[in-house]
Formats: sequence, C-alpha cells, structure tokens
Amino acid sequence: MTRSTKYILVIAALIPFFHAAAFSQTLFGTLKGRVIDAANKKPLGDVVVLIREHRTNMLTDREGRFLVGQVPAGSYTVDFVQPGYAGLTKTDVRIRAGESTVLAIELAALVPQLRVQVNVQGERLPAEERKASSVATLNFEETVRMPGTVMDVSRALNALPGTSHVSEISNDLIVRGGSPWENGFYIDNIEMPNVNHLQSQGSSGGMIGIINALFIEDVNFYTGGYAARFGNRMSSIIDIKFREGSRERTTYQLNLNLAGFGASAEGPFLGKKASWLFSFSRNYHDLIAKMIGYGVAPRFGDVHFKLTFDPTPRDKFTLLNVYGQSALSYGLDTAVGEGFMGALDYSSRQNTVGLNWLSEWAGGAGSSNTTLSYSFYRISYRLTDLVPSSAWMDYILNEEGTDSLVLRNINAVSLGRRNKAEFGADIRWETADFKNYFTEYINRWGMDIPAADEQSRTRTSMAGAFLTFILRPWEPLTLSVGVRADYFFYNRRAHLSPRFAASFGLSSNLTLNASFGIFRQVLPMFLLASNAANKLNRDPLAVHAILGLKFDPSESLRLSFELYDKEYRYFPLAPENPSLFVMDSGIDFEFFRTYAALVDTGTAHARGVEVFLQKRIIEKFYGIFSVSLFRSTFRDYFGIQRDRVNDNRYIMTVVGGYKPNDKWNVSVRWNLAGGVPYTPFDVEASRQANMGMIDKSQILARRYPDYMTFNFRLDRRWVFSRSSLNLFLSIVNAFNRKNMDRYYWNRIENKPDVVYQAPLIPVFGVEYRF
Repeated sequence: MTRSTKYILVIAALIPFFHAAAFSQTLFGTLKGRVIDAANKKPLGDVVVLIREHRTNMLTDREGRFLVGQVPAGSYTVDFVQPGYAGLTKTDVRIRAGESTVLAIELAALVPQLRVQVNVQGERLPAEERKASSVATLNFEETVRMPGTVMDVSRALNALPGTSHVSEISNDLIVRGGSPWENGFYIDNIEMPNVNHLQSQGSSGGMIGIINALFIEDVNFYTGGYAARFGNRMSSIIDIKFREGSRERTTYQLNLNLAGFGASAEGPFLGKKASWLFSFSRNYHDLIAKMIGYGVAPRFGDVHFKLTFDPTPRDKFTLLNVYGQSALSYGLDTAVGEGFMGALDYSSRQNTVGLNWLSEWAGGAGSSNTTLSYSFYRISYRLTDLVPSSAWMDYILNEEGTDSLVLRNINAVSLGRRNKAEFGADIRWETADFKNYFTEYINRWGMDIPAADEQSRTRTSMAGAFLTFILRPWEPLTLSVGVRADYFFYNRRAHLSPRFAASFGLSSNLTLNASFGIFRQVLPMFLLASNAANKLNRDPLAVHAILGLKFDPSESLRLSFELYDKEYRYFPLAPENPSLFVMDSGIDFEFFRTYAALVDTGTAHARGVEVFLQKRIIEKFYGIFSVSLFRSTFRDYFGIQRDRVNDNRYIMTVVGGYKPNDKWNVSVRWNLAGGVPYTPFDVEASRQANMGMIDKSQILARRYPDYMTFNFRLDRRWVFSRSSLNLFLSIVNAFNRKNMDRYYWNRIENKPDVVYQAPLIPVFGVEYRF
C-alpha cells in the first residue's frame, strides 16, 4: 500500500457522521457589548452602532452598553461612530444562532478643533498606537483560517513582515534579526513564559502552539518600538486577547482533524454577571505516523480555562489557566532508520494561571489593570548517542524546572482632552533548577570539551517601573515619550531604557511614523548560573530606530512601508566556540551545550525595509501581502562580521481569500524565502572523526536553497437552529516541493546527508458547535 493511499484511508476514517435538522425558521443571534473612552476607560453614551449588512443601528446607553437582538446568524461588519472620536470598524463579527456575541470597544478622542472629523480604524489597539510603527493586527478569522498554520498563532504571525524563516519543523518566531528567546507573549494582560509544545531550551519556539486559536478575538504583533509598559524583551511583543464565553446559554464544540481531537464548552455563570470558557485537546500525530509509516511524531495535549466576572459596571475580573503537556520518544532502531543522532526521551509539563483586574476610576479619570500570575515549566531531555565512544557526545541529560510569580500593574489617566499618561510597575520572583550532564566530546572546531555535570538552584527577582506621556500638541501630531527603569537582583544591575515615538498625519489617511528606543533583556538563568563569572557580564540590549509611512485608502485597506535599524550590544560569546552567536543556539530544536565562562563582547546588527498590505474582509475578498528585505549580521569572538543563521535576506508572503457568502470560504498562502547561511563540512576531517566537523575556512559562507511553499484551505459551513457545522480541507505544501531543512552528518553511513521539510500533507477537519 502506498503512502498516499494510507493518507486517504486515514482521512476517510476520520470523517464523522452528523444528523442535521432542516431549517424550520430564520436563525437569529444577538450582538451586545460596551463602548468606552480609550484613554480613561469611561463609558461612552450615544455612540452609533451600525451593523452594515443588517442595516440596523442603535445608540449606546449611559453606561456605554448596547444590545441588538434578532440578528440573522452570519458574519457582519460593525461600525462605531461618535462626534469627537475616531470611528472604529470591526470586521468578521460572527453572530451564532441562539447565542450572544460580545464586543469590547475603545474609541480614541479627537482634539476639540476637529471634533466633527470621523477617521475609521479597524484594529483593537491602544489609542496612541493605532497609527504607530511596527504593529499589525490579526483577527480571529485571519488567524484561524490561514492555510498552512494548523491554527498555530506563531505560524500565522510568520506571514507578517519582519519575521525570518529558518525551518517549518519548528514554529520559531525570529523577528528582525532577533533570537526566538527575545519574544514576549501576553494573553489578556497575563504574561505567558511559554506558548508552545516541545519547546527547546532558551527558545520561544517549539513544534506546535499550545494556545487554543478558537478562543482568540484578535492578536496584536509589535515587531519593534513598543511602549515602555513592556519590559525584558528585545524583539517583539505578541499581545493576544481571548474572547469571553457566552452569557446566554451553555454551548459545546467538537473539533476533529488529521492532527488531533479537541472539545470546548462555554456558558453563563452567576446569572449573566460572569461567563466561562473551557477546552482540552489531544493530538494523535504519533498514531498517524505509525499508520502511514512516516517517521516519528510527538504526543501532546493542552487544557484552557477562562472565567470573566463583572461584579460592577466599572470592574472586570479575568481568571485564566493554560496547561500543556508533551512528549517525544524513540529508540536506537528508529534513530538509525530516520537518520537521527541518537535515541531520545523528551517530556515537558507547563502551566500558567493568572488573575487580571481591570478597574475604571471614579469619575472616568482613568483606569488600572492589575495582574497576578504564576507559571511553572518542567522539562526532561535525554539523548543517547547512536555510535557510543565516538567524537560526538555519548549522552546528554537536561532537566529543567522554573517557577515564576509575576505582579504587574498598568494605569492610564487622561490629562485633558489632548494628553494621556501611562504609568505602572511590575515585579517577578523566579526559582530555577537545572541539571545538565554532557559526556566529553570534540566540538565542531576540533577542540576537546571535557565532560560537564552542572546542577544549580537559583532564586532571584526582577523589578521594573515605567512612565509614558502621550502628547497631542495639535491634531496632526502625536508624541509618545517614555522611560522604563529595571533592576535585576541576581547581578545587581539597574537600567534606564528611554522610548520615543512620533506620529504625524500628512493627510486624513496618510501618516508618518518614527520611533527610537532602548530595549533590554536579562539572559536565561541556565546561562547565567552555569558559571559564577557570568554574573559579571553586562545585560544585553537592543537599540531600535524605525521610520515608516501608513496609508489607509479605505476602511478595509492598509498599506505600510517601514525602514528599521536594530543594533545589539553586550551579547554572550563562547571562547571555545568562537564563531557561534550563543543566543542563536535554540533555533530549530537545537540546544545550548555547556560553556565555560562567557564574555559579553558580542554585537549584532539587523536592518531592513518592509512593505505590508492588508485587506480586511468587509467585501468578499481579503488578504495579506508582505515583503521583507533585510540583513542580519554579528561579530564573532575574533571580531569577524558574519551573517547570522536567520539571515534570509528576502521574504515574500501572499495570503488571499474569497468568501462569497457565510457558507463558503477558500484561502491560499504562498511563501518565498531566501536560503539561510550554513557552514559546510570538512568532509575528510568529518569522515575521520565520524561526526560533522566544520570547514573553518567557510564559516557561514554557504546558503541553503530558497524556500517556497503553497498552501490551500477550503471551508464549508452549515448553520442549524441551535448548532453549526464547519468542514474544511487544508493542503500543506500543495505542490509537494522538496524544501531542504538542513545538511547533517550521517554517522551510520559516515557521509553528509539531507533532511527535508514537510511533504504534501492533506488535513481534513470537522468543527461542530451545539
């Protein structure tokens, strides 16, 4: 039986049978929510709420609330307009039969001289950042339905400009030359230290995301120049908002596809003052791999829970819990057949629980957002060499456990109609346990590295505070001036990080933006604690300088053009591996080997130009077009400038979709990326050692072939009286292109060999909501 035949049989076996009731009446749902001032969070009355396709409009009440009943089930575009405020448009607002869709809307005030101007925006962003540089927003439909992402948030964000492509095997986010470790994730203002299954040490990436994309309302992706309220991250911030659960009735959803099974439920609590969301999922990649005879595959699952409670009209509490567990194991026989270095036994567990309190101040003068969260992460990684007593390590053991408690407070206050101040503080307490064991080996430079057995337990804390003024001296100009102060108790270092941004309206739909700032981040504790001398090193920093134009020719279309320059200082380098940029070690499931004392003389540079066109789905067509041209380099231990392993130089992404009605949706995604640098093997030296020894005369001098892929997805939806059914077919790498992942040294045959990325993979899925 061929592999393609096995795929077809597997897909056929997964197709469930549903009994669907015929339509006996028109199916209706409800739209409701609240509109507030973006600066001080006070409720806004008399805001016009217009549902375009339904041709229905109403006004909000004194508390800013609105409710539109008897809306036929479907997807809508909703406008929010009030004189004196910038209007806002929400696209892809889905109304479900027998349920309420809840929207939380913030409108930005205009200066008094131009109170009658209406400037429609289509993003959920803080008011001062709607026209800021280096930020893009994806809504639910754009995130979930994008082909080739398997509903993984990180893979969806890789369609946006500013991200590099190294390998599709991992969902690493590499933003403007940064390492994956430099990205920060937040859900409902709650910090998420890790959002991926099978995360490698020192990386923000993994094999697949933990986050349930079906809970997402929208995602804001800051790729540079972000506000001072975000600290301890040098490259990007991913700010995710989960929707609220239904407050009308309890509903359930089942999801089944080639990748796994999931179930979710939501409903009201305490009357209608609270709502809850719950979901769990379990993949069966391991079972599919056995059925089709393809490689090895991991096991993973996750559990989500969100409770939202509004005890008063001015207070909202959110309780969030996200749990994930993953494992990957295979023996020596499997390793031989698949060309791996050895037998692997990997397992991890992680959890984040957080409570967020949003409170509007009396009189509408401002608001406070306070979060307390606790996270833990446990990982065990054991790799046994395929060829014992060779030059490569016979055995690797990494056991890691981290616990963190974070308290975060953000306050916003209006300073009249024109200006706003934002201030707050955060503190983190962290405990880290590490156990690393490496047998003696010869590194790629041919140096003998002695065996290492490191065990450490470290307790430390970090505190920060920030202050930002958003000033509007006159209508076309908005200035953001801020500073962040941080203190890291482990190495007793204090820092000030200024941030500056300006936005100038050249016309009603053309904006010039500029930003400059310093962004700092402490090294991971497993690097700092591995040698006492590392405590003396300076903390890395990045300097961002950005200049851009944003053009909004219509409410559904945005075009942006940006130039950026990003300079890194004080990065760790390892004298025993002088050509390695240490913080890139976590890319693509690689790991950090033990190092002697690190030095902080590493520098790096990234500069580029980005073009981004986004078409919202107000009409039947929607899409994304992005182009990034960039260079990413570093200076090694000897001061030689080299290309970094994430230096694609050029990336182009096209995402397009056609939605003729609420029943059908077809979408495609095409990616092109330049090949990243690699160092070729010294073939004779590698054969003698039976391991990959680098050619020292060609460090990062060669490039892999260009990467290109085409993905396709087709959705068909049915809506019934109290349920809905969605069937989809997604094809990953539809042209079955053989994209190279990397060269490796085949130690069984003692020769160089190739690992390829994903072949053509059809994925059939079912989503049933009732």
